[in-house]
Amino acid sequence: MNSNSKKSYSIQELADEIQNGFRPQINLSFGDINKLALEVQTIMLLPNGYKELYQKSTAVVEKSYKKLINPETNPSQRARMVYDIARYDTLCHLMIGFIGNGNLPKELQGWQPKFGINWFLKSMNEMPRSDMTGNMYWHFEAEKIYQDEIAKLQAPSVKDITIEVFESRALMVGINGTETLYNFKQLPEFWDDRSKCPNRMALIMIDLANDYEGLLKEDCKTHKTFGVGVKDAGKQISKLCKALDSIVTTDRVDLKSTNRWFLQIDKRDKQWKPKFHFISSRSKDERKVIAKAVEQNMIAPDIVDSLSQEQKDTVFMLKSRDDGRVISDRVLEKEYEKADKEMNFTD
Repeated sequence: MNSNSKKSYSIQELADEIQNGFRPQINLSFGDINKLALEVQTIMLLPNGYKELYQKSTAVVEKSYKKLINPETNPSQRARMVYDIARYDTLCHLMIGFIGNGNLPKELQGWQPKFGINWFLKSMNEMPRSDMTGNMYWHFEAEKIYQDEIAKLQAPSVKDITIEVFESRALMVGINGTETLYNFKQLPEFWDDRSKCPNRMALIMIDLANDYEGLLKEDCKTHKTFGVGVKDAGKQISKLCKALDSIVTTDRVDLKSTNRWFLQIDKRDKQWKPKFHFISSRSKDERKVIAKAVEQNMIAPDIVDSLSQEQKDTVFMLKSRDDGRVISDRVLEKEYEKADKEMNFTD
């Protein structure tokens, strides 16, 4: 390892010089993974060596990424940016490998390659072949990654997405005022081809629509699918979020899908609240009546008896739907409208 003065140092001599304020310029051999690994391992032996490698890696990666997604960047320069991101991601990857089963420094604990581990491992095979000038891999990858990243930047935020269950047979998804109706049979992640019926993911969305608090709860007597017959409802939430990912591409792809779509508001009782705007099947008045009934453990006749005459004029029982759930006149009219629209949609 050489400094600017071309003087050779042992590890101990180099460490002593660094303690005295000397900062050597160390060239990294990105074209030879074995030499690079030795160089990284050596630098890690120096005082704060891993921090310097980490800071160098993240600084180059972020600067290159900003240049990459700039629409005015020349395509050839964009290829160079992708090449540099792959090279400098290698530094953190090697450091984590050298630490092995030891405790990772906090800077490295949550580290991930910029474009995911699968892309990174594939690109590692291309780095020793040549530099990016003669290797068309980097040019093709740069164009693909650029298009993907721009699409992500233009993707809607989850909080701006509206979802409504349509008569237990479809999802109405609204993005920036534009609504699209998806019959469950159009959505592979929500449909069971064998039974020709909505699958468990669709039924969980129906549970959410019918919950008077607008939540999914692991231990809930009114849920018919979510948390029923499973040891960990969190796995159901994870699978549901991946199903929602199949419908809409959102921003914050750096987050796990569960953290994008839901907020766990009660970790002890395991309750999840949608981060998207979910339109409940129940009106505000209806939710108040049900909340009171649940709190006081009331049965259907008692609920009716507890209503004022004005409430009785506008709220009644629908015995043919959801075992006699309480529903307002306005909601019933809305459901009839939904049914008409869906019939037109499926014809």
